[in-house]
Amino acid sequence: LAHRLGLVSLVADARKFSYRREGEPASDTNTLVFRLEAAHRAEKAHVKSGELRWVPQEEQAALLGGADAVRPVHADIVLAGSLQEEDEGTTTSVEGRTIKINAAVDPPGNARRDWEIIVDIADRLGRRRYFDFDSTRQIFDEMKVASHGGTADYNGMTWERIEAEHGIFWPCPEPGHPGTPRLYEGGVFAHTDGRARFHAVPFRESAEVVDDEYPIWLTTGRVVSQYLSGTQTRRIAALVEQYPEPLCEIHPRHAERLGVLTGDLVTVTSRRGSMTLPARVVESIRPDTVFIPYHWPGDRAANQLTNRALDPMSKIPEYKVSAVRVAKAEGHVEIRDKRVTALTDSAAGTPSVAGTEITS
Repeated sequence: LAHRLGLVSLVADARKFSYRREGEPASDTNTLVFRLEAAHRAEKAHVKSGELRWVPQEEQAALLGGADAVRPVHADIVLAGSLQEEDEGTTTSVEGRTIKINAAVDPPGNARRDWEIIVDIADRLGRRRYFDFDSTRQIFDEMKVASHGGTADYNGMTWERIEAEHGIFWPCPEPGHPGTPRLYEGGVFAHTDGRARFHAVPFRESAEVVDDEYPIWLTTGRVVSQYLSGTQTRRIAALVEQYPEPLCEIHPRHAERLGVLTGDLVTVTSRRGSMTLPARVVESIRPDTVFIPYHWPGDRAANQLTNRALDPMSKIPEYKVSAVRVAKAEGHVEIRDKRVTALTDSAAGTPSVAGTEITS
């Protein structure tokens, strides 16, 4: 947004959006505040409420709390927004189920709800007519109209129905429609003849394959108690307690060749880097493959090892397939993994897959 306005760094004294160290109180020296009223460059103007001025490079450290202050690396403007739990609206899961979200708490301090910030920016840019909303219900009502006739059709949904029915699956094209829990049920697909289309795709090797120097496949993924980069779930003590650090899952045959037991440290090395972490010996992985979850940053980040090669069509990095070598390192730690990973026969109540014991 700042680049579109021809500005690099902005400061004003109107709405007091704070950017400071966690736990540090706001003050005149560590609060970056923002309000858009003009789209012109105002390099020499005095700061007045609602105006903008250019902030020279040498002044930015002082404005952000000193030379050692935590500051945005890629941002020109920091807006103190809201979490899902601080607003009312809907969310739709990957299975197409729309559920109602009710605010549990208000945004803290000077933070504002995200939709209010967007509407305010649109107003200051002279585009309020395209964002003429006073509530999230109005936004949902517009989405119902905009989606009508499409695959993800919300037209027949209301907040009251969504709450009463514990969620509605799209498409739900008309009031009273039950929703569609399973797309294409009955074998009718979204083509004029109702038939599906299959597209043959030639096989192509991964960008990186195993060889004598890097003979083991590395795949990365998630564990049940964490989500993506963990920036939210690693703040929740009960979830961290289940699985507090990345572990290298390794098959017993591979572990035996290395002389590794659960809790022993191993070093995993690829063509891009290496990391040392505890091993977790499991039978739920192939002998030629190791698994490391990706929820931690810095020297515990699995993406130190992964391959950045892009898929030619989707342009998605090939993080799931890399060639590595694994070696036993010095040291042993007690690991904690409270996941229940054994598959259980629901009738007999007995494990149907072995080797998934919980280790403490």
